[in-house]
Amino acid sequence: MAYLYTARNNLIFERKSFPAQAIPAKALLEAKIWHSANLLLAITQPRHRSSEKKLSIPPVSTCFTDEAWREDTKIGGMGWILKDPGGSTIRENTSARNFVASPLVAEALAILAGLREAI
Repeated sequence: MAYLYTARNNLIFERKSFPAQAIPAKALLEAKIWHSANLLLAITQPRHRSSEKKLSIPPVSTCFTDEAWREDTKIGGMGWILKDPGGSTIRENTSARNFVASPLVAEALAILAGLREAI
């Protein structure tokens, strides 16, 4: 997917275009190179299972967020829900703000509000 975005950005910002077949071909070539390099690492660096420790992840709360954004008014709506490890809702809230530049900013504001409430 990164090659598609890179080709798009090259076309838009640098006025460079690439043949349509070249983009997936380059991605496939890079994937094969990456795969070969990882196979080589696996062969040259054997793992010692006796020294590996299993990590136990403690139960954690989860913060779910969502946003809505209107381009014409630049109003962003955002909401968040904090849930405990069992899935029960701890807290939740929604809000709306003016002068929100994009959906990404609205999502970031929702995450920020949820995290602030969590700590």
